[in-house]
Amino acid sequence: MTSTATARETPGRPARAQTVVAALTVDFGLDPDGKRVRPPRAKYECLLCQTREGPVHGDQDVTEFAASIRTDHPARCTARSSA
Repeated sequence: MTSTATARETPGRPARAQTVVAALTVDFGLDPDGKRVRPPRAKYECLLCQTREGPVHGDQDVTEFAASIRTDHPARCTARSSA
């Protein structure tokens, strides 16, 4: 399943459709006042191969996961390797 989002016109740049193929979700564990109420967590969902990675928990694990998943997952994505 993919979704197509329509971009808005920006002066000097034509609008173009973009296909969403993955979602990185990060929950910082903050309440509306900005107070930490739980450890941060993150997960990644690939819409091409229907794989979910994570969730990971804790400051360091979430930071490392978010920094690397966009390059790490495509290297092992079964839908991309078979295309």
